[in-house]
Amino acid sequence: MTVTSPFFVDDWLVEPLLNRLTRDGEQVQLELRLIELLVFLASRAGEVCSKAEIIDAVWRREFIAENTLTHAIADLRRVLGDNARLQGVVQTIPKRGYCLVAPVRGLDSGPPKATPSDAPYRLVSDHGEHVLFEGTNVIGRGDHVTIRLDSSWASREHARIVVEAGCVTIEDLGSKNGTYLNGECVREPTALRHGDSIRIGRNASELRFVAVDEATLTERST
Repeated sequence: MTVTSPFFVDDWLVEPLLNRLTRDGEQVQLELRLIELLVFLASRAGEVCSKAEIIDAVWRREFIAENTLTHAIADLRRVLGDNARLQGVVQTIPKRGYCLVAPVRGLDSGPPKATPSDAPYRLVSDHGEHVLFEGTNVIGRGDHVTIRLDSSWASREHARIVVEAGCVTIEDLGSKNGTYLNGECVREPTALRHGDSIRIGRNASELRFVAVDEATLTERST
């Protein structure tokens, strides 16, 4: 289930594309794995999800350390004001898995409604165009990224481009082969300009960043 629209878990506003939780003016930025874990549990609210199901949906590989999921659940509980004793948000079902028991409201699924013709920002390559949506756009060769690249240079979650209030930045996600902007290795979140060249791995095919409204982008990214 791909969730893109904001929804509520208890009193928390969950914004999947921004990796963000908000409640009573308090904002918490989550790591990508934690927001994906929360979204998956919320999509199955009230149901018992086995550890294997969760790992397959969130980590998308067969083997992870045995305590990785346990630690992630603990981190998620801590952020949401829950713990293993209270279990008011995420309940542990012994020998079966986990269940999100907090109320979930407004959860919807499906791709964002923007299309290449009306999207203000895009990545263009010889193989076509990729729309950049408001919020976080993850680039890689994994199954659940925003922009999927069929390239041996790309990690499963290689880099991300964040679009927020007219400012567009790119950040490497600890990839093996690096992310390059106009030939320079990206080492921290960096603002994008119209016409910038992006390579996912130094020798990979070029992706060119296109802003329909170049003047507005330049002004807000300065």
